[in-house]
Amino acid sequence: MEVTRDSLKTFLTGILEGKVDEKIIDTKTTEYLKSNSQLEMLGFISNDLANLYSEEQMTRLLSSLSDFSQGTFTTAEIKQSGLDIKNNNIKPGQMPIQENHELINITLQNLCNGLNELGVDYYLVGALPCYLLTGAEDKRYHDDIDLMLNEKDIPKVEAMLNGSDFTFSDDRMDTPKRLKPGKTMPSGDHEVCARHNSSEFHIGFFCFERGPNNEVIHKDYFKDENGNLKVYKHMQTKEQSELSYDDNLHQYGNTHFKMASLESVYRLKKYTMNNPGREKDKTDVDMIERSGRLNQEKLAALDKAPHIKDEVESIFSYRSPKEVEVASFIQQKNQMIAQAKQQSRTQEKPKVYTKTDNSNKGMATSSSLIYIIIALAILSLVLYIYK
Repeated sequence: MEVTRDSLKTFLTGILEGKVDEKIIDTKTTEYLKSNSQLEMLGFISNDLANLYSEEQMTRLLSSLSDFSQGTFTTAEIKQSGLDIKNNNIKPGQMPIQENHELINITLQNLCNGLNELGVDYYLVGALPCYLLTGAEDKRYHDDIDLMLNEKDIPKVEAMLNGSDFTFSDDRMDTPKRLKPGKTMPSGDHEVCARHNSSEFHIGFFCFERGPNNEVIHKDYFKDENGNLKVYKHMQTKEQSELSYDDNLHQYGNTHFKMASLESVYRLKKYTMNNPGREKDKTDVDMIERSGRLNQEKLAALDKAPHIKDEVESIFSYRSPKEVEVASFIQQKNQMIAQAKQQSRTQEKPKVYTKTDNSNKGMATSSSLIYIIIALAILSLVLYIYK
């Protein structure tokens, strides 16, 4: 079955019967045509139709999708394709899962080798520990590699990724995260991220700092309803931190790294799996439960561990690395100006100047020297800031 843009758009217009604007149909047609297979395309269409129609109506629409494929795929196959898409985190236009897993494999090894050489303090978190700690077959698509990264090591990571296949960004001071009305914690994309230059894949960094007992304190930068920059600190006791993060090194290919514990990942995904668009978390939870690798005693200990109240701090004294660099530059120039003034004073005779032509000339020469130095310092600063 060959699907053209015109045939697909005509089919969608017919089954939607005016329910959706023509511009949306046009956009969706473009999106569907990016699918990696015709069955996958029909699965995407089925999922979108399920958001508009009742279960009873979907029975008829699935038959229409099967007819559109000229009987190549049954209604059961199309429905299963839709479920696989949700559970395996697949979106139109993504690279095939096999390519995605190959990218994950090489990126993870190269990334962790580099971080280890630099002595960076980090943990592998997110979905990957689910599969690495259970040995289960990974069938789903991964949008990213998630790392918990000690904030003090951000400059090292940025320098390491410079010139690589990833573009690094640190948006803590201009964070996209917001505290939504009625919510106690901010939500949004990673403030610190490295995006792959030729795909939508990325490395997402969760910032943390070490507490007084070496515990991991996760930090979320966000802006409140008034646009004020703040940081939400997910406080942890030493016991919680030790149960959540495993400091033992785990070998993978030609590298090694520390990871979040399986129990802590399970608890988080269990909490989010029923949220809209988080079907992939349910896939991970089901896989962990089937693996039999979950330590129930450790899981119970995490549930019972004493909690510390989270903290929210206003950010008014924080300066980004560039701001610190500029401030240091300004300080150096101020020192140069002060030294020039001092030098000018020591060259002058320790007496009251008379109103002779020579003394006035000497004063003018010294003052001119100071002004020239100040002007050069300001010019250097402007050029430095905007270079």
